[in-house]
Amino acid sequence: MTVRPTHGAAEHRRWDRLVEEHHYLHYHGIIGKGLRHVALVGETWLALIGWQPGAFKLVP
Repeated sequence: MTVRPTHGAAEHRRWDRLVEEHHYLHYHGIIGKGLRHVALVGETWLALIGWQPGAFKLVP
């Protein structure tokens, strides 16, 4: 298994589409500077990992 960042616009769109289709909370886009990673075996995508700033959810 390999975990790597997505590469290029086509992989970003594929990642976004898959999360939107399969995540139970749906997907409203990564806000701010975020990272998209994919876990794969060979060329088969097994899992998606997304990171985004948490500060947008904090209350003063």
